[in-house]
Amino acid sequence: MKIRTVLVPLTMPLVLAACLGGGGGGGGSGWRNFTSFDNINPNQRVQFQSGGGSVNYAADVVGDDISRDGEISNEGARLRVRFGDEDPITQEIAVDSLELTVNLPDGSESGTFDGQNIADVGAGPAADRFIVAETTVPGANQGDPDIVTDRLYVDDNEVLALEYMTFGLWELGLDQAAVDIGGAAFGALTPATGTDSMPTTGTASYDGDLIGYNVLADSTTIYVADSQIDADFDTAEVTFSSTNTTDLAGAANPGFDLLPTTGTIDGNTFSGDGLTIAGLAGQAGDPDSGSFGGAFFGPSAAEAGGWFEMRNISQPEGTQDRYFGSFGAAETPIP
Repeated sequence: MKIRTVLVPLTMPLVLAACLGGGGGGGGSGWRNFTSFDNINPNQRVQFQSGGGSVNYAADVVGDDISRDGEISNEGARLRVRFGDEDPITQEIAVDSLELTVNLPDGSESGTFDGQNIADVGAGPAADRFIVAETTVPGANQGDPDIVTDRLYVDDNEVLALEYMTFGLWELGLDQAAVDIGGAAFGALTPATGTDSMPTTGTASYDGDLIGYNVLADSTTIYVADSQIDADFDTAEVTFSSTNTTDLAGAANPGFDLLPTTGTIDGNTFSGDGLTIAGLAGQAGDPDSGSFGGAFFGPSAAEAGGWFEMRNISQPEGTQDRYFGSFGAAETPIP
């Protein structure tokens, strides 16, 4: 996300609230449709459209691990952003809050995420790509550390400079017996017809970022990577892949690179099956174990993003390794 923040220390609270909600528009009083970050004024509230839905994973917490006995499902999503005052020195607008409403796999809706601080995601390339908002509650006893209840990873696109969309990953209910994890892309969808609508001829390539959540038998890991999308509007095909995968500390893990997989374009959305990873023993690498979906954002499909999910279907049901998340990319200029 192209976060418009004033220059403040990371210890300065940044109020973030989040809700990922399915289909409906929601549009409460005072909210306007998001068109681009450049069109946002101080003290405005905007509502993003979901980009081809989202992917959710609900599972029980077992000790310090998350059970693989949950189920992945695709849901719609809604993101609302409140912006604060414009800083007179930087001429930047600070994010005041995020509201993300999620339709959970069990059919219920999540509550409002209300992150109260920004956490450093560590060294390496991940630190330049994502910020982390957390909701915490006081520890059981005075002097105990705060307990993290919800966490939201948001793309910090100062390098990508995405203008028409954002994407991220969330963990809800980390202090509960069950946790919901998921990812989605949000933005101003490219019109299917009319001015600045979807191209019907030609090709385009998009480069960006990806964030994914891996659930194994005894561990969970968040990965970041470079995402690539190639669109052929003549044939209505799209190819999705990722490279240069690292964990949040920057340690490389090329086994989780997503191999190029072709899908179809339908209006301003796209989807594909048969997604695979480069491969590590015991990981989700079956040719039929993955899928992806997403949408085009901005005028004339200037940007693209969405979700992906994988599972190792060679493993018994309920014990399958999972890998899922979201991605976003901007069209690469022709040299």
